[in-house]
Amino acid sequence: NTGGVSKDEVEANQLQIDSAIESITRISNTASFAGLQLLNGNLEYTTSGVTAGEIAGVQVDGAQFGSTGDIAVDVEVVEAAETFAMESYMPALAAGTALPEARRAEVVAGLSDLTGLEPGFIEDWDLRLWGGPVQKELLRDRRETVGRLDSRFKGRDARAAGQSPEYDPSMEAIRGPYTATLNDYVRGDLGYESDLPYEILTGRVHPWDYSRWENRYVDVARNLRSAMVRNPDLMVFHAGGWYDMATPPMAADWVFDHLELEPVDRERIVKAYYPAGHMMYVHDQSRVDLDRDLGAFYDRAVESATPSSP
Repeated sequence: NTGGVSKDEVEANQLQIDSAIESITRISNTASFAGLQLLNGNLEYTTSGVTAGEIAGVQVDGAQFGSTGDIAVDVEVVEAAETFAMESYMPALAAGTALPEARRAEVVAGLSDLTGLEPGFIEDWDLRLWGGPVQKELLRDRRETVGRLDSRFKGRDARAAGQSPEYDPSMEAIRGPYTATLNDYVRGDLGYESDLPYEILTGRVHPWDYSRWENRYVDVARNLRSAMVRNPDLMVFHAGGWYDMATPPMAADWVFDHLELEPVDRERIVKAYYPAGHMMYVHDQSRVDLDRDLGAFYDRAVESATPSSP
């Protein structure tokens, strides 16, 4: 365009454009993850529950930038997953066999995108996914399983076939250290001596008595609500792990959201989630963060407590 600007200005603008293109090319040629170049156009991506243009603050589990080495980062997909669960997945399950085929296909595709499970597997289980089969299926192509208490842990069964893992690798990783630590603590720090074995988990408490809940689900949430209503100083801190497949974060959120508490009472509930599993404190940074968050919670509880009347 020589009509509006001079030749020198055109050349200067072109130099800036060329420099920008060169920078983009250099970044695309060096940004990689797990040996794959991320920005050269060879990889595509899909979104579920959110428009691609609305994605903000996206992070990945690990990245490598040129010669700077690897850096640890996190993936944030929770909001998209929870939106899908509430607005698409739950209504689909509620519809049962009345769910239109086209809508069913959309839900299967959405579940596959968010979980990494193959559509055929989701169809085989009639959209109803739960712990055991998912733990067995997720890494079946690698002949590996994932943990129930903490899905960051991986195991290996004798056979890749089957619908449930032989054991929980996350439990096996912590059972020994937990038992040894407790025995050392009670004997060394507390001075307690006993020949009784410490049962970290045992079947000796079975069978459990469910007679109080005959013909209904076990639900103690009403007990929590009653305690919070009767004691206006009672505060609740809930800590959860994103990789917990035993008590998933959204399940806890569901319970809190259905306690039928007034807004002023809900303010006394504090929730914190960490990039670990059921026992989030086995992850070093999560343990540090949990300690910090609990300290802040205790301070707030003490400061907000109402003095007792004489």
